[in-house]
Amino acid sequence: MRESKGDEEDFINEVANINRTSHVKVVNLLGFCFNGLKRALIYEFMSNGSLKKIIYKNKPLETSSSLP
Repeated sequence: MRESKGDEEDFINEVANINRTSHVKVVNLLGFCFNGLKRALIYEFMSNGSLKKIIYKNKPLETSSSLP
C-alpha cells in the first residue's frame, strides 16, 4: 500500500472490516503489517492472476470504479 496519512487505529479498524468479509469469490486476507506510515496487506495467492488482469487484457487500465 502507498504511504498512508491515517492513524494506526483507523488502519486496524479497516483491516478488521476486510477480515470479516468472507465469500467464495473473494480472496482471503491472511495478515497485515505496518511500520509508521508504511502499511501492507497480505492476501492469499491467486494462481490464475487477478481480475484486473483479465478485465483489462486488451485495453489500458481506466480510472473508472465500476465494471461495464
